[in-house]
Amino acid sequence: MFKLISSLAVSNLKKNRTLYIPFSIASITMMVITYILLALSTNKTILQSSGGSTVVMALGFGVVIMLLVSTLTMIYANGFVMKNRSKEFGLYSILGLGRSQIQLLQVIEMTLFAVMNLIVGLILGVLLNRLAFALLLKAMRFTVPISYEFQIASVIMIGILFSGIFVFLMILNAIKIRVSRPLELLREKKSGEKTGRFLSIRALIGVVILGYAYYISQSIESPIKALGWFFVAVLLVVIATYILFDAGSIALLRFLKNRKTFYYRPINFISISNLIFRMRKNAMGLASICILSTMVLVTLGTTGSLQFGAQEVINKTSPTDFTFRNMYRNPEETAKYSKEVKQLAAGTASQVTDFYEYSYILTAGNHEGNVLNTNVKNLGGLPEAMIVLVSVEDYNRNTGENLTVQSGEMLLGEESFKKKPSFNQVSLGDNTFSVAQVIDVKKFSKIAVANPNITDHSYIGILNEEDMVKAVPYYSKDNDEGHRSYTRNYVALWNTSSQTDDEKKKELELYQQSDIAGGIDGKIEIAQLLFQFYGSLLFLGILLAIAFSVGAVLVIYYKQVSEGYEDRERYVILKKIGIDQPMIHQSINRQVLIVFFLPLLTAFLHTALSYNMVSKIVLIFGIKGSIIGLTMLAVAGVFMIAYFLVYKITSREYFKIINR
Repeated sequence: MFKLISSLAVSNLKKNRTLYIPFSIASITMMVITYILLALSTNKTILQSSGGSTVVMALGFGVVIMLLVSTLTMIYANGFVMKNRSKEFGLYSILGLGRSQIQLLQVIEMTLFAVMNLIVGLILGVLLNRLAFALLLKAMRFTVPISYEFQIASVIMIGILFSGIFVFLMILNAIKIRVSRPLELLREKKSGEKTGRFLSIRALIGVVILGYAYYISQSIESPIKALGWFFVAVLLVVIATYILFDAGSIALLRFLKNRKTFYYRPINFISISNLIFRMRKNAMGLASICILSTMVLVTLGTTGSLQFGAQEVINKTSPTDFTFRNMYRNPEETAKYSKEVKQLAAGTASQVTDFYEYSYILTAGNHEGNVLNTNVKNLGGLPEAMIVLVSVEDYNRNTGENLTVQSGEMLLGEESFKKKPSFNQVSLGDNTFSVAQVIDVKKFSKIAVANPNITDHSYIGILNEEDMVKAVPYYSKDNDEGHRSYTRNYVALWNTSSQTDDEKKKELELYQQSDIAGGIDGKIEIAQLLFQFYGSLLFLGILLAIAFSVGAVLVIYYKQVSEGYEDRERYVILKKIGIDQPMIHQSINRQVLIVFFLPLLTAFLHTALSYNMVSKIVLIFGIKGSIIGLTMLAVAGVFMIAYFLVYKITSREYFKIINR
């Protein structure tokens, strides 16, 4: 009996190859991508490189995401295969095979399928990992060679993890066969999906949830809050999408059906009745395509914008070739830093071409009416605004302007200069300063070292030196506790006559041998770290986008195939009752267009309304919204072309089935 069942299992895999080949392609692709991410995240040479820990962390996060996506995709594919083979299993039961024997048949089939996929997936993963390794280094702009290493541990780990997924699928299939009756299996493929109750109420709930998610995205201003609320908004959008495609679509179709003048037209009658028949199944598939498409757009748009905007971030973070920054407690320390930096810069073979230096106080506060209060006791959590305080003397010396500030007053500007502040006073310690004038601080921002974009607003406040000392006294053993909300920093920036990167690297090496080496950064060094981090995120984004796209294509293909076989019988009946071929094809085209392009349009809507939140998140990394906007438009254009090609290919397969 075992030999017979084994032979039957091999025969079934060959006979049902149209079902198993897409399943195999999807599982192998997921396995390859997961292996690549795992192997690269455990690469010792990457970890030991400068900034390698952040790269490894990003890749490790990608492994977790891929395992989740792989599991869900394979569960979906397996469920589709089992449903389309339910009639076959029912016939086996009627012909005399017991449930345990059918379960054994399914286990042998899945084992053979799993072994073949594991072998192919791991071999391709090992082969393509070298290429992926080279592409990762290219994306990170590594200038030093890093050796490739084969990792047997990653092969074993992926083999174990994906074997576990296949075993889980076997268990699900065995349970399904155990609890199903032969007649239920025979009818399952042809049975329509239940529409459920309370459609209008469920649709309304979906609208409310989606509206709230959109509200969160549009109303949030703080980059840090946007990062925290992003996953909440994503979860709400996913839930709302499934509810609306399910209940909302059925409610809409029923509404159209009740409009007699619209419904009782041959084309509308055929299209709406067919969609209603299996809308629950369609709804889940359409919602899945929509969510996966949105993930592709957002993932590539975000990671791509980081890569494209990297140079701007570098220029903002390091306005000059070299930067020295350190905290200070008193004016004697700033004088010491200034002297040491100038001596160090002048001690190299090259000439100092530009030199800037200034001191600033960094603090944060909340808006309280017309006052920006920086008292640490009143912050109460994440502040609404950051403010950089500089003396008018430092401001004028570095910008060439000739501003004056009266005692008790402050000149104020927002770094981005988007809008005027809503307050006219700033509270610093025990003192309150009135905002005498709002000025354009773009000149100073060009040489100011960027601070993290973690609040709603970032201001530059200009005071005279006496008021700065009065408002925020210099540190001492007696007053450290009272001024922990204020950070004093000294910054020096300079360019040199060195022309090549090698010359600047040698200068930086000399600087780093000094006593103040800990506070000196080179633009080249900063650029390398940022390109490494952003490049690794782009690499991760591309791989995840491939995985999401494979999942979406798999859903689309299975939907087209299943609907083709189901519709073929219906359209034969329509021909027999006298409906002509052009009208039938027109009805088919309408259904296919709905199935394909409704998820795409909804995905574009989700992406567009997520723009505000996503732009706030990438602002943390120093990327402006204009860059991410252009990147998302480019990604959307490419994705739409690819989506249309999938539409043409799968539709052709659908029409072949219909016309057989």
